[in-house]
Amino acid sequence: MTDLLVVNELREYLVTEGVVRRWGETPNGLPQCTRDPRDGLPEPADKTYEGATVMLVDGGKVPQPALEEFIEEALIDCTTRAYSTKDAQLIQRRIRAVLDGFYYFMMNDLIVEHVQMFTGDAPLGSDELGYTRMQTFRVRARVKALAGLQYW
Repeated sequence: MTDLLVVNELREYLVTEGVVRRWGETPNGLPQCTRDPRDGLPEPADKTYEGATVMLVDGGKVPQPALEEFIEEALIDCTTRAYSTKDAQLIQRRIRAVLDGFYYFMMNDLIVEHVQMFTGDAPLGSDELGYTRMQTFRVRARVKALAGLQYW
């Protein structure tokens, strides 16, 4: 399993960029974001945009045998649950806008070489409580930087 630090840094980056808020923070107009909760994706808190929930899950590691000591590629699943499909799509679009296709940037304390959409935004289902959508990102980061070591 990939180091969970990648998921944590991604969540903090989304908070810094003003896309989501941390789980349990005072409502501020943004949806809540959690990382891999034990009971799965929580239901939307209410029928508003800020009542939506976003879950980030470590989807595994892409093998990099020759570069394993230096580079890690993690697949991060980003699932959104909202009362309306419009809100779920908008949240996924905002997340994609701050992540997809960027090269060589700092994601909080993590040095990221590239973020790429791995699977596009797709519906996972709906029920009387809301709509669920998911997209997956491939994050290529520097492993030595994760450990706090010099990376060059």
